[in-house]
Amino acid sequence: MPQDVKASFEYLRWTDLYKSVKPYAILGAVPDGLPETNMEFRAASAERIEDVRGREHTFTLEQQGFAIKKSAMPLSHFDADAVEREYPGYVEEIVRELVGSNAEVVMFDWRVCLPACRSLPYVVALTLPASYKRSQPQCVSAGK
Repeated sequence: MPQDVKASFEYLRWTDLYKSVKPYAILGAVPDGLPETNMEFRAASAERIEDVRGREHTFTLEQQGFAIKKSAMPLSHFDADAVEREYPGYVEEIVRELVGSNAEVVMFDWRVCLPACRSLPYVVALTLPASYKRSQPQCVSAGK
């Protein structure tokens, strides 16, 4: 039975710096003299997170701006190299099924999941072509 939960999140706090420098976080080696991030966050009150299990098919890019698709990724074996090699193309196929074969699919900010979180869904951001109704990045959850 689906169960909603309450959770607290942190959101990016606007600063005037973002008028001239985009918010960033460096996930690799940080060059000397450069801060690891210029982002500031603010805590928010607890919010209700709605459990959508059993209703995944009711969410569409056209209506909600996101879609949920369950899919089993056929990896040759599960290790960082296999995921690096096979995951991007697999996700691109899923996205093209949702938005059409002519869409430009751009993946960014994805990482190989640690063994402890293999059961969690992967979230992939994508950019849709200008002719699509929404011009901001959309998200598609591609669960294992």
